[in-house]
Amino acid sequence: MTSDRLAEDGVSVEHRDYEAMVHGFANMLGVVDTTDEFFAYAGERLRSTFEGE
Repeated sequence: MTSDRLAEDGVSVEHRDYEAMVHGFANMLGVVDTTDEFFAYAGERLRSTFEGE
C-alpha cells in the first residue's frame, strides 16, 4: 500500500479507507454524503497542518 511505503520512508501519513466508495468518488461532491464528509475532513487536516497545530 502506498501509505505504508511513505511511512516507511519517514513521511507523515494518515490512511483513511472509504470502503464502500468507488475510485473517483471525490468527484461526486454534493451528490454523495461521504464525499462531503471527505472534503470536510481533508480541509480540516490541511488547515491544521498549515497552521502548525
